[in-house]
Amino acid sequence: MNKYSLYFSNEFKRNYKSFKKRRDTQYKIDDVIVLIGKDPYSKGLKSHMVNLSKIGKCWSSRVDGDIRIIWTFSKKDTNIIIVLRVGGHDIVYS
Repeated sequence: MNKYSLYFSNEFKRNYKSFKKRRDTQYKIDDVIVLIGKDPYSKGLKSHMVNLSKIGKCWSSRVDGDIRIIWTFSKKDTNIIIVLRVGGHDIVYS
């Protein structure tokens, strides 16, 4: 059972589809999303705050190797997490 409600940005959905040919990576992304919904500060996620020029302060969680998920808490409700981006450093930190 998730402690947080998750919402996915259109950018995240586009990024996620780019892994269509890499099903193993999509499964890892799915697993990380489940963990973020349960406990975004889980040790295995290595979540840390980042400040991105176009987004501002948000969080980055590790999927595998170079792959990261960028997310933030809703400004209206801290029980809602908005998943913003997924991909390699070049994609998520731009």
